[in-house]
Amino acid sequence: MPNQVVIPEDQLPDWIRSANRGLDWGGLAVLVVSVLISTLYWSGALITPDNNSIHLAFRTHDTTTAFLEGVLYPRWSPHAVYGYGAPILHFTPPLASYLSAVVALLFTEQITVSISLLLTVTLALGSAATYTYLLQHLGARAALVGASIYLLSPAVVWFMPFQQGDLSTAVAGWLVPLFIWALDRTLRRSSALDAPLLACVWAALILTDPAVHTAAALGLGAAAASLRAQEARRLWLQLLFSLLIGTALSAFYWLPAWVEAETVPWQQTVFEPRPFIQLSDFVLPFTPPDPIVGTPRAQPTLGFAAVVLLAAAVGYQLLQRRWQRFSVVWLCASVILTVVSVHWQMLNLTPLIAWCSALVGASFVLVFRTVRMQRYSCLSAIILTAAAFLPVYLAFERTPTDLLLNAQGQLQFEMRGYGIAGVPAGDRVPSRFSFDALPNAALLAAYVRGFPDRLILLNGTPDKAALLRAQSHGSTYTIGSASPLDALYIVNPFAGWQASFSGVPVDLVPISDGVGYSFSLPPARAAELRVYFGSTTMRQAANILSISGLAGLLLLWRQQRRRKDWQRTYPALLDRADLRLVCTLAAALTIAAAALLSGRFFPAPTIVQGAGLKHASLVQYASSSPLQLIAYEIEEPSSDIVSVTLYWRLSRPTSDLLYLTSALVSTTGEVLVNSPAQPLSRIPTTGWRTDRYYTTNVRLSLNAADSANRFMVTLRVFPCSAHGVNCALTRALTFFDTRGANLGTQLTLPRVLTRSSN
Repeated sequence: MPNQVVIPEDQLPDWIRSANRGLDWGGLAVLVVSVLISTLYWSGALITPDNNSIHLAFRTHDTTTAFLEGVLYPRWSPHAVYGYGAPILHFTPPLASYLSAVVALLFTEQITVSISLLLTVTLALGSAATYTYLLQHLGARAALVGASIYLLSPAVVWFMPFQQGDLSTAVAGWLVPLFIWALDRTLRRSSALDAPLLACVWAALILTDPAVHTAAALGLGAAAASLRAQEARRLWLQLLFSLLIGTALSAFYWLPAWVEAETVPWQQTVFEPRPFIQLSDFVLPFTPPDPIVGTPRAQPTLGFAAVVLLAAAVGYQLLQRRWQRFSVVWLCASVILTVVSVHWQMLNLTPLIAWCSALVGASFVLVFRTVRMQRYSCLSAIILTAAAFLPVYLAFERTPTDLLLNAQGQLQFEMRGYGIAGVPAGDRVPSRFSFDALPNAALLAAYVRGFPDRLILLNGTPDKAALLRAQSHGSTYTIGSASPLDALYIVNPFAGWQASFSGVPVDLVPISDGVGYSFSLPPARAAELRVYFGSTTMRQAANILSISGLAGLLLLWRQQRRRKDWQRTYPALLDRADLRLVCTLAAALTIAAAALLSGRFFPAPTIVQGAGLKHASLVQYASSSPLQLIAYEIEEPSSDIVSVTLYWRLSRPTSDLLYLTSALVSTTGEVLVNSPAQPLSRIPTTGWRTDRYYTTNVRLSLNAADSANRFMVTLRVFPCSAHGVNCALTRALTFFDTRGANLGTQLTLPRVLTRSSN
């Protein structure tokens, strides 16, 4: 019998190596779990005015409307700022709203469904990238554990997309693992598509969150490159070129937004300050929100399983004094992100902290030497992660909103006191129209009729004046008059607004109070007046730069195709014994979850009402309105900040918007620190329910109270019944105690705070 020649595995053709490898059942399981988890976003309660999720829905509506009108890249939000419009789409990263609008226009015809589909796809991409990246570095078992920790972390799937409602930030957080995976592929030189893929993912990050997540992605990319230092030193020029191409691809957004930001005033929206996040908040177990709380406290926790597995992996390596370089790098990255998040109160970094922690926790599997122990440690980690996710699953419950996601819904959102449609709470709004001014009654009435007419003729009686088309980026009229006319077009002034009359350009003069443009029209029998939001020189230059970036991307792909030294790697997948155990575990977890949630064999878990008040001091202060203060919580002043949490409820619905001012007063009655007026909650009091309580977070600085060591907190609440009214000038509410005694308009919390003298 002739001798058989055995060809080494690394010398086999790629198609043979890929065929011998078989189907990656671990990666398929990760994708299935990510899709199952994303079904929690498909309920009608995902989009709500109680958090920032509704702003993406409003921007998606404006983008879809512009598409139907033939505008390929909309830059104007026509219904924001009480109907005056604002360049919100021009300054807001467009990728999330743009993709959601494309899906809604071509497939779903529903904004909420298209946003849910966007979240499903991006979560699946992020989880698959996490699994594949870990597969290359730690193996199949650790990859399955790390992807499970990441997917079932409350910081990833619940905190940012569901509780905070920052859907664009959540999408950006899920794109960062995709960026690291693309960077790692480029360093491994797997195929000709690696460098172009890296450029595209980098452009997507810029178009989603150009400020925070792009900087975080560069930092994490440096950490990933340190694990392949030799390849990174050899390919650094190619990596830089890919990032430059991605930056050029997204120039149509960031370049005009950056240059034209100084041409418009920026007004700060009023919002409730976010609670102060401490280091312990990341490691505490997840607690389901109190079902009767209107504004649940923020919980940026990584999850019980992530913390336990991270501590086990780090602790074992510390005891054995045998550190894995992979674990050390990502542990340092996690610590740095945590410190930055706590110091600057950057909650949007929470998903990235969870991702780095998942990479470190995945190395827990490798601390065992034998395959048998690694296999059972993998299953134990998955069971722990799935069990810890149960309270998070129960927290996905919310009452759907009654607001419509259209033009009328945006006006109702603003008139109810929620903020400015399309702009998250606390962000600045590009607007010349002052928020302290009263909205235009005629414009609001036109919106009620569904046919907004923004043109006002100031003098003369035209022979003919008819509105032909009212679109998101302009209006078209037919004007006929024997005498000259002076007109006013009601819109928020911004660079790019133009007008033409019978094809002749018309000079638009912005009005000083920001209510529109004034212009003059010559006599004409029947001419077309067109007022529209056009382009500028900078926007045209940015479009040319983006086209150049696209050309550079094609050239990069062609240059990469000419290379013949690609080195594809095929790491080992889960073996048959692993697959049998994983399938058995999946079936057992499915049966256990069904039995537990149905309550047939075990009582279904319930959330205790009022649990959010167990650490607060209960009081009962009524007021001259339906407002009642039911509890408060004051943290001892450890540095220069006093943090106060107030708990309110309404005895009956109210039509007033209530604002709060607070102060620090010494025991002698001297006012030490005053805070500006703020809403009682990010949910306006006109939208409060009587069966729930709501919280206000107040932070007072002690810098101005250096001379006092004992002080108290005082409160004043002002009603506001209309927009454009300075609520602080109205009479404050009068408070009463349980016996009906009049406490006056200034309520003093019954607790004396002390601070040791320096």
